[in-house]
Amino acid sequence: MNAQQQKTRNNIFGSVLTAEAPSSNYRGGVEGNLNVLQKLRYEDGEHTIFSAESIRNRLRDMLREDGFLSNRSRLTSQGQLTVRYESYPNPLMYIDDLLFGFLALNKPNDLKSIEEKLKPKSTRKGNKAGDSSDDSKKELSDEEKNALQEQLRQIKAFPEFQRDSILRINYAVSLKPFKHDKSLHQSPMLVGAFKNSDSSAITQREVHVSPYQYPFGLNLNDLLVPDHIYKALNLEDQQKQEYEQNGKLWTAALLKAIGELNGVGGNHARAMFPFSPVSIVLRLTSRRTPDFDIYGFKTSHSELLDDLLHNRLPRDEFYLGGNIVKKMDDEFKTALTQGDKPVKLFEMSKDAIDTLIRDAGLEA
Repeated sequence: MNAQQQKTRNNIFGSVLTAEAPSSNYRGGVEGNLNVLQKLRYEDGEHTIFSAESIRNRLRDMLREDGFLSNRSRLTSQGQLTVRYESYPNPLMYIDDLLFGFLALNKPNDLKSIEEKLKPKSTRKGNKAGDSSDDSKKELSDEEKNALQEQLRQIKAFPEFQRDSILRINYAVSLKPFKHDKSLHQSPMLVGAFKNSDSSAITQREVHVSPYQYPFGLNLNDLLVPDHIYKALNLEDQQKQEYEQNGKLWTAALLKAIGELNGVGGNHARAMFPFSPVSIVLRLTSRRTPDFDIYGFKTSHSELLDDLLHNRLPRDEFYLGGNIVKKMDDEFKTALTQGDKPVKLFEMSKDAIDTLIRDAGLEA
């Protein structure tokens, strides 16, 4: 066994294929009266896409729905894209701050400003004798002090103002090229208590009937509390272990959410399009790269399966689930699972995810 194989398997890579269904856009991009789908151009033509951000946003919502403490929520009645934060970001407390990262650019300035406001009046910057016109020189009420002290506590609860996302996702790309199909719709004129327009409207929607595939990856080392954070917060060893155990449980919840993903597209997803995997390829490895085509469902991952069959890749690092396994003939399954380090095959994608969670040490 070489040094690479002896390393801890801390990297998880996945390739997901959804079911085939019609997809369309509603209340999104419009050209005239045509609701258009986003597209990327490949050699065989245009392929429609879902953004990585739309997938991440729905996963965040699902984890909140499952009862995990989340910092960020989307407000839907503000007239523009609006997000609310409950507190300053803290990945030791909030599942979404840990898994999806954050950026709070004003945090250092907020810290200085609040500390300045909490100083006694005579020691504040710019204070001049006989000048009482500046509000910053007024004594704070107890209520104002308490509010500022709570803000200060939140700011200092985690010392950094930015963090990268643990979860990496790329575009979900249609398996089939787009043929520019459209459907015709009419929105009614509203009368009565309110109305949105003076007449009804005829609209068209681009519609694409296709499965979608998307990749994801994460590094379990990112769940560890860095030493400088450990020292800055004066964490006890037991607290550090509790935080890191929470990170493992939260990551397991994230992987399970991928296994039942729905509603990608937010307010635009008026039609039902399940994003849960009908087929999934997973790898738990010490390698920093997946080493297989993360969009390989366009050829049913034939190249990957051939590499596994001929032992070009370590078989025991791979978990295959769903239709990709159901459609294998018995002889091929036997060939992949023979030996002391077989490929792990499951007829349901959920079982592949659950087994990887166990093998990665993410269970409670």
